[in-house]
Amino acid sequence: MPSLNEQYPPEQRQNAITDFKTGLLAVLAGPGTGKTFGLISRIKQLLAEGVAEDDIIYVSFTNEIVRKFSDDLTEEFEKRGEVSPSIRTWTLHSLAWRVLRNLGHHINLPAQTALYDLDEDDILGEIILSDLRTGLSSDSRPLPAVHCKALLDQYREARRKLVPKAQWSQGLLAFIRLLLKVNGELQALDWDSVLPAATKVIEKEGSVPEWLRRIPHVLADEYQDFNPAEHALLHLVSAGADSRVLVGDQFQSIYGRRGASPDLLVGLANDPNHCCLNLVRCRRCPVAVIEGANRVLAAMAGPDFAEVALQPHDPARIGSLEIFELPSAKQEVEYLAGRIRAWHAATNSYRDIIGLCASREQAQLYSRLLRKAGIPCDSPADRSVTREWLKVAVRHLAVPAHPLWQRALLAKFHLPSARYFKGIRPRLAAVDGSVRQATMEAAANSGWSRPCRTQAQAYQALLEDLSSRDPERCLSALENISGVALTGKLSKVEELLALPLEDLDARRDSIIDSLLGFAPPTEDDRVRIMTMHASKGLDRKHVFIPACEKGVYPGFSSSIDEQRRLFYVGATRAKDGLLITYPTSRDSTRSMKRPHKCEYVLSEFAALMGVAVTRVR
Repeated sequence: MPSLNEQYPPEQRQNAITDFKTGLLAVLAGPGTGKTFGLISRIKQLLAEGVAEDDIIYVSFTNEIVRKFSDDLTEEFEKRGEVSPSIRTWTLHSLAWRVLRNLGHHINLPAQTALYDLDEDDILGEIILSDLRTGLSSDSRPLPAVHCKALLDQYREARRKLVPKAQWSQGLLAFIRLLLKVNGELQALDWDSVLPAATKVIEKEGSVPEWLRRIPHVLADEYQDFNPAEHALLHLVSAGADSRVLVGDQFQSIYGRRGASPDLLVGLANDPNHCCLNLVRCRRCPVAVIEGANRVLAAMAGPDFAEVALQPHDPARIGSLEIFELPSAKQEVEYLAGRIRAWHAATNSYRDIIGLCASREQAQLYSRLLRKAGIPCDSPADRSVTREWLKVAVRHLAVPAHPLWQRALLAKFHLPSARYFKGIRPRLAAVDGSVRQATMEAAANSGWSRPCRTQAQAYQALLEDLSSRDPERCLSALENISGVALTGKLSKVEELLALPLEDLDARRDSIIDSLLGFAPPTEDDRVRIMTMHASKGLDRKHVFIPACEKGVYPGFSSSIDEQRRLFYVGATRAKDGLLITYPTSRDSTRSMKRPHKCEYVLSEFAALMGVAVTRVR
């Protein structure tokens, strides 16, 4: 089928999304070119034609993207004085989980299956990985962490990229077999297994569930960052749809670490059986930023640059793109603080200013240094272990017999993973999967030392308190788990205990915040400092990129092509001006130490933008 670019001039191509009738349309949408507006306009057109709200679904790959689209959809209808339609907006994982909740029994998935993230940065994942290290060891010592990490990386790649079983290593086969056993015993499923499991159950049934077959119109957003498992599931469940509109930008694909590749989107756009469209008229960025971004884009697009080059919606809006070299990191921060004050003086607002960094650690560093310079700003929060443990405890409050939460809480006590794996785990089948009962039997009959038996008794007492449904005993247990005094929080515990199970997930985080004394999020007038990954989907009047030096951009965390795309994403968040800075030296203090292999010269990505560097002395 032909490209729609010839039928619609650049300024009218959003109309092609609205007008599209049947088949598959792949939309290659550059930054700020109005893809969200185009999708919302399509929804409005379908509803105007009499299509029912339930006949339209919107899917993407993260909760943040889905939530942002839902908010934009609501705002668009409310500003016209209309009620926002109840369009189903899902992540691919939530869609897969719905399939499993309906049909999981066909692959023997327990009704009370709990989900967890098999990741070292997640408490549950950390516990399961510790058990796997014990189980995979050939002697009394756990498998070295570095070997387990390598197997975990292989496992993620196999699940996300649909690597055929014939290509799995023997180590990966052993890892997966043990993980499946552990998941089965704990009535749990790791997130990386959700999509393959949903695909498996559909293929086993031989047809898509009825409630999905009835959805004729599918919208998929940020398709450049779908991985093969997500791609396969979406096309399996939407094969019978009347229309599928898939939107993305191959030059903004930044999630290779989760198996994503721009090749999937490009392949669909080049398929002669599908329609394709390029959105290139940029409404977000001013001319100066577009010209610089286009030079980066030209390096990525090669001979296809003419088709994808961004065009300014308003050629009279020039804006600014500046690059400054500072003698030291300290002077870089002082200079940034001065520019931020000037922007604030012009608008009386910090909210429309963001700083974009290469990593969470760098974002936290610059946020801290700017606060010392008197600039109100926030940054990515550190992982709160206390909060994560309270989440586990609250889940146990809701489903006290669930073995995953019992296993997790056992880790709070000083019992080695080997005690669980070799002493408790073999008893699970005989006690209907109860980790609590298996622990007490192991403590009584396995020759444990007195300290280990004491820990098992303390574990038993904790679970009895949590299972009592008595607010005071539950409060005491939550204090023991969190290590935090929850004085005056009895009413919050009572609120938790009164929640129906189906409402728990929606209310859990806010109640935990209240328990810990955290104020709910507010629209504080602050500069936001974040990673470039986190900025996807955002835009602000003023954007600054600090530490833009070689060795930071590019760094060493992913391919240079992906890092170039990430820089392009960050640069195109700016609505008025983009400021890039870098120092030519860093002092030896801990907070300002030189980054690993960093060179004190401008990043090659920023150099592509063709802007003269202003050197401050």
